Amino acid sequence: METETEGEGVGGTNNFLFRPFADAQRPPRSKDNKPDPALRAGMPLPLYLRDSFPKHLIGKPIDDIDSFYQNRQTFVVVGGHWVIYRFDSEKSLFMMSAASRVRQVAISVSTNAYAHYLMFLVIFSYAVLQEKAFFSLLLTLRPYYLLVFFAEVVVKVVASGFLLKKFAYLRDPWNWLDFVATLSQFASFGFGFGFFVPMRTIRLVNFFTRSRLLFASSYSVLLKMRDVLLFAVFSMFFYSTLLMNMYAGVLTHKCVENKPKDEDGSSVVQTFFFSDSWYTDHHGYMLCGNSSGSLLCPIGYTCMMSLGQNPNYGYTNFDSFFWSAVSVFRIMTRDWWDGLFSQLHAAAGPHSIYFFLLILIFGSYIIKVFTAAHMFVNHRQMLDILHGKRNTRGVKIEGGSFAGKRSGKADEDDAVVHDVPFADDTTTHYKREADGSPEPELVILSSNKATKNNEEEVRDAVNPLEGCCSSCLDLACAWRCCSCCIKMQDCLSSVVLHRYFKFFICVTIVFNTVALALDHHNMSLSLALFVHWTNEVVLLIYFFEAVFKILALSPRRYFADSWCRFEFTIVFVAFVELVLENVSGLSILRFFRILRVIRIGKFYRHLNSILRVGWTRFFVLFVFVWSFSILGEYLFYHDYHTNVHLFSNEEMPRFNFLNVYRSSLTIVHILCGGWVETFWDCALVSGSACFPFYFFTVVFGNLLVLNVIISYVMITFENNDVGEVESETSEEDANGQSLFIGIYDAVYRRCCSCCTRGEGKVPSAKSEEHLCEVSLEGEVKLTDLTVTVDRDEVADACCPAICYTWFPFCGTPLTSPTAAAQPTFHKTWQDFRSKLMVTMRTDWFRNVFAIYIVVCCSVQLLRHKDQVGIFEFVDFAFVVIGFTLEMLLKLCAIGCNPYFSTGWNRFDFVVTILHLFSCVFGQSLGSIGKYFYAMRVLKLFSYSRKLRVVVEAVLFRFSYVANALFASFIVWSIYAIIGVQLFAGKFYWCENRLGERLDVDVVSSRHQCSESNHSWVAAQINFDNVGNAFVALLQVATLHGDIWIMFNAMDSTMVDEQPSLEANIFMSLYFTIFMLIGVLCCYAFVFTSFLKKINEQKQNEGGYIETLMTPLQKERLTVLRRTLFKRPLKTLPEPTMSIRKPFAQLVTSQKFSLGIFLVLVFAALTLTIDDSFTSHRMAIALGYIRFVFSVVFIVELVLKLVAYGRSFFSSSWNVYDFLVIAPLPFDMFLAEVASKYFISTTFLHLLIVMRLIRRIKCLRRVFVTVKIWFPVLLNVCLLLLVVAFSYATLCNRLFDRNGMAAGIDELHNFRVGTYSLLLVTQMMFGGAWDGVYSGLMANDCDESSDECGSSFDVSIVLFSLLAFAFVIFLQVGSVLVLDFYEWLVRKRRLGITDEDLEDFNATWRVFDPYGSGFICHDEFSSFQIGRAHV
Repeated sequence: METETEGEGVGGTNNFLFRPFADAQRPPRSKDNKPDPALRAGMPLPLYLRDSFPKHLIGKPIDDIDSFYQNRQTFVVVGGHWVIYRFDSEKSLFMMSAASRVRQVAISVSTNAYAHYLMFLVIFSYAVLQEKAFFSLLLTLRPYYLLVFFAEVVVKVVASGFLLKKFAYLRDPWNWLDFVATLSQFASFGFGFGFFVPMRTIRLVNFFTRSRLLFASSYSVLLKMRDVLLFAVFSMFFYSTLLMNMYAGVLTHKCVENKPKDEDGSSVVQTFFFSDSWYTDHHGYMLCGNSSGSLLCPIGYTCMMSLGQNPNYGYTNFDSFFWSAVSVFRIMTRDWWDGLFSQLHAAAGPHSIYFFLLILIFGSYIIKVFTAAHMFVNHRQMLDILHGKRNTRGVKIEGGSFAGKRSGKADEDDAVVHDVPFADDTTTHYKREADGSPEPELVILSSNKATKNNEEEVRDAVNPLEGCCSSCLDLACAWRCCSCCIKMQDCLSSVVLHRYFKFFICVTIVFNTVALALDHHNMSLSLALFVHWTNEVVLLIYFFEAVFKILALSPRRYFADSWCRFEFTIVFVAFVELVLENVSGLSILRFFRILRVIRIGKFYRHLNSILRVGWTRFFVLFVFVWSFSILGEYLFYHDYHTNVHLFSNEEMPRFNFLNVYRSSLTIVHILCGGWVETFWDCALVSGSACFPFYFFTVVFGNLLVLNVIISYVMITFENNDVGEVESETSEEDANGQSLFIGIYDAVYRRCCSCCTRGEGKVPSAKSEEHLCEVSLEGEVKLTDLTVTVDRDEVADACCPAICYTWFPFCGTPLTSPTAAAQPTFHKTWQDFRSKLMVTMRTDWFRNVFAIYIVVCCSVQLLRHKDQVGIFEFVDFAFVVIGFTLEMLLKLCAIGCNPYFSTGWNRFDFVVTILHLFSCVFGQSLGSIGKYFYAMRVLKLFSYSRKLRVVVEAVLFRFSYVANALFASFIVWSIYAIIGVQLFAGKFYWCENRLGERLDVDVVSSRHQCSESNHSWVAAQINFDNVGNAFVALLQVATLHGDIWIMFNAMDSTMVDEQPSLEANIFMSLYFTIFMLIGVLCCYAFVFTSFLKKINEQKQNEGGYIETLMTPLQKERLTVLRRTLFKRPLKTLPEPTMSIRKPFAQLVTSQKFSLGIFLVLVFAALTLTIDDSFTSHRMAIALGYIRFVFSVVFIVELVLKLVAYGRSFFSSSWNVYDFLVIAPLPFDMFLAEVASKYFISTTFLHLLIVMRLIRRIKCLRRVFVTVKIWFPVLLNVCLLLLVVAFSYATLCNRLFDRNGMAAGIDELHNFRVGTYSLLLVTQMMFGGAWDGVYSGLMANDCDESSDECGSSFDVSIVLFSLLAFAFVIFLQVGSVLVLDFYEWLVRKRRLGITDEDLEDFNATWRVFDPYGSGFICHDEFSSFQIGRAHV
């Protein structure tokens, strides 16, 4: 291996070029005879091969290191950056062999690391010059760039060949992109840029292994999730067709002014076609409707339909299938779906909320779950490739578990992270040796916890200069030259390394954070002095800490730690700021104070896990944004520039494609989920050309963002950075953790001990002893609310024992020896209690009281602010008669001690008492009584086991993810404090008396505004203090109101100065970075915490979705899975009558099934054609076509009924076919009557098209999975409904007197219970909450009352509702993702696809029509032959 050999080279040719690679070092051939994915071209050399790889062979051709390619005419080159390049040993371009000098030079250049980096700089500079500001420079340098790109293509073609060979140039998709871009640039030379030229920027991700794999996985996952994509398309088709047929033309309703009439009663002139007579409000033309619940026109106006265009330039409608699909896609992507619902609510009534919820759950939420599970599998394979292992490792399925831990060295992505002090992958601690060695030792505790055996290696790695100039280092940096220095270091190190010193520093950081959070606009002088002196004191403490650590550890060891370097930088900058405090223009140094908060990450590893970000993952997003920004500018710049007059007031929208920076803001906004408003603007100026661009950007961009989140989750899982503190954690680490998690754990376990029987632990959802039952023997169980007692047994004591001591007339408990001597009255009383217990344990008792509670709460939905007295009386009667009687009956039947021994009974008792107090003393309790009143619906928890199991699971998991939530809160606090420092006092402007905002040229400052008798107005959402900053960041994170916040930030100038249009445009970067770190990373970390705890809980439950199911649902799930996946299904029995057999053979033949399938497809296509723009002739033609389809479906049904008779109804799919086809004859001949009173033909055909699910395997698999998940979704939706009832009742009582402002209007308010429930439901799904918050915070009470909800009530109600919904949806999503991931991995390991299983079952049903599970031995050979032909 040391010298070149003239032996037999690759492919059996005598070639001196190839250096042999030792067989001992070559990985063994895989058992499945496939190439090793870790050794494929473009991958980095695996870590286990780098140590043994000879350095002098880097950049030289060698025999292929993959055993799969030993005899396949290939060789490899390992580049200087450890990347594997693979070439064909045959002639390149049919004339240059591997020994050709020209090809050798080309191979050396194409694999050279410096050439690799040079091309990266060239492409990066080319991408930067795409900005319009550098356009003239780009035109000058364009020929030189083209020459470089052409030379690169030529070199690679010479080195690899062009097309025919396996590893030729065009066999690489990245080379395709570069080749097409180069040809496009040549073709367009002198005529402008080609279409593919801007896409060259995407090649930047190809220069980093992690980013290349991440980008490629987003594409490859599309190929692997065909079933999910088909389900998404089918769902979009179904909902688009349904909504098109229901709401076509409803968004063109207008309020038309009533005109005067002639004496004979006729109108003077029909003017309703003229827009001058249409009613307008501040939003434009007012939508109206004539149906129940829709918005009525003002007095003097009449609602008429089909007037003018639809809202939003005419692009929001359901008039055609295309625009209906765009609206459904908008709902599925959750982009301002609440605005679309408001428009439909105003024009057609509130019943459209049902369709919106169906689309949000099954069209958005479920699809994201499926996609995330597929990405987990994809990333698992990607990590295996990066780590050089063939088998699945890390996060893997072992006995159905989703667990794992990282092993091996850090990859190149982690190397980038180590350069960031607070994003270090290691947590450093200083530790004295146990034997009392005087020298303090630096031990690095990585995620895999370095052991004592390799501490020396770790020390050597940290201190690379240890071996050279040791004496100079000891003298200058180690300070170990004399005994005095050693003693001084020993004394100081005993102080700075003590845990109480660390605790003091941690408390100081927290105190400093609180002081920074107190800084706000218009701060009082005393508070300003307090903040100032706090900063001085903290700076002094940090200074002495740094000095003591340097003296104790020596500069060499101090600056070897990244955290110490970070602390020293903060102290140094703080002193520079203190010295230059009065110098103008250096206020940027003030922001370094905020970085002190990041030091908490040293003591709190959960925060450190969030900040430890792989920046190459974000580099992929940067390249995607920049590439599509250039493409968008290339496509739409001319249209925006020439058609600006089409916008209102000829004002260009902020999000446009006029330059690269604005295009980048637009693309970032699209990736965050806000694409529809910019799409309307683009479609207005560019037409339909915008839709393909936006569709691809939204779909692939969302996949890329989700891929980044999943990648972060997988890396966090590998690092094992979630969950509780491990037992192997060092004492210092554990002490640091206990500062933050100990308090919560103690409080949680103390509060949740009421849900147990004094055992001091939180029950799992699996426990057979749930929270509400007293068993036959008096044992407390947690299953039911009722009592289980035998008739032959007697009830326990009704009262505590002390009652019988002090009040003998109560009688002696029957457990006493003197119980037999009790009077007859007491025996009768005990018999009554026993019978009462038997009655309470029956199902009808629970059902009656559950219905009673539902009716009681439903009646309150009819409550109106003008009918308070009636409802208060009815409510009081409900409480006294119902809830109090129920509680007394339970106390009498069960007894005090057993009743109060269970947590759910105590909860029920507290709810009843608080509700009773709210009804009796409601006026004196104020708003607190209203909170008590809203808790009545929570009594349903005691009667529904489905609700209890979900609540128990949520509480159990929430206690363990509190650390992740607290770490996310710290990150948000950092951004909130930064926002206060940047924008405090700057979200103000001057308004005249009409409420119009004045321009900066008219009024430039607050002083000038007050002198002109104008009003200096603040934005309702601002950054004046940390609390307001949190609200603003929450709106940015949820994409509700974020646009105006960003615009105000971009227009901000100085404090008390009038904003100027985009005077500070680069402030948008603050929100972009917040979306990356504060939203994306925090969301991924909390998601990871849920995954880990659900996986741990799954070990006890036996499954993931079983954690959210009742025992009965688990049994049904087991039966369902066994029926669907394990046993061959029964077929319809073969008819015995000879006359039926031909019909049975006909309907079961493949040609007949194919014909029905094609008819269903054509029927689906005809449904997309029939819209409001269809001409009369086309409508008649479609009617005849549907008539033919109906006849075909009826004939099919008749043939199957004749063939099988009553056996036809043994299949559920056949029953569905009968239900949807049987009404067709009635609808065919009485179409007008049927469409008016029953179901229209279009809707029936849509239901018939749903039969495609049965005939398409991919769709059938997805629907089977959804069917399995249905009990979980039902339980969760039931919990959401109960909580929505509770919040709707609370808001109806707190905010029914609020006036109309912002998002509070005639249809969106809390004055009526039904409207309150609608609004709460929208907020639970993340919509409309920003407008509701702004409207309620305005504190504008209506004219009939001076009392309305306070700002404290608004914050508590809305934020608690959003937090609850977020936790519920994230937990349920985690459960479903893990369940589907487990199924995918298990299927992958078995090597048996669903198609194989279905083909097997199809063949088996031929030989076993009754599904017995057995076939005759004589038929086995025929069975094998049948399998061979499948």
